[in-house]
Amino acid sequence: MHSRTQFSSPVPSQVVPRLTKCPLPRVGDLFDVTVTIASSPNYFIVQPYRHAKELNTLMVDLQTYCKGTGAQMVPPDSVKQGEVYAGFDSDDGNWYRVLVVNILCGPTLIHVYFCDFGQIKMLDSKMLRVLPQQLRHLLPQQAVKAKLYGVQPRHGDWSTEDAVRFQQLTEGKKFASYIRSIQADEFNPNDDIVELELIDVSTSEDIMVYQQLVDEGRAVLTSK
Repeated sequence: MHSRTQFSSPVPSQVVPRLTKCPLPRVGDLFDVTVTIASSPNYFIVQPYRHAKELNTLMVDLQTYCKGTGAQMVPPDSVKQGEVYAGFDSDDGNWYRVLVVNILCGPTLIHVYFCDFGQIKMLDSKMLRVLPQQLRHLLPQQAVKAKLYGVQPRHGDWSTEDAVRFQQLTEGKKFASYIRSIQADEFNPNDDIVELELIDVSTSEDIMVYQQLVDEGRAVLTSK
């Protein structure tokens, strides 16, 4: 697939627009999602399914831009915490929109958050490119932090086996869900965490993920 997007020169850093966060439905609303990362029932990452086509277009355009001659490298001493860039992931050979969380070792080793997919990784500053305006405006950040509604671990904390099972049940899959609450992330109060009632609708009978964990003896119901 070839992109037809025309990229203008990057805007000066002092007027670079921030990448907005993903707008969330209201508590109680239906929210169709894809789970991109499933660390445990207490922390996972989802993307709004309604934006899947636009995200695919953005990713195609981003590869085209970063592999072209117009992509502008970021001087190590100009990398800014809290700024968004294009970042190269050597694990899969693709470029992504990344948010600089911290600059850890001199000006070169950068701690970044993949703001459309949810990974947190270390990148060398030479793996960053200036993100053009078009790729900022096309979509807000697509990664949404989430936790599972309705259950708590049976034995105090989620075990490694529980986390692996939850990953098997959810990661890379599409779900219908209802937003049951929106809370501030205790580790980063500027971010929200949505509490989701995940429903697998891919089979003839809907499967409530929280109930499956209860049925398997991994979780107990919380008071509603």
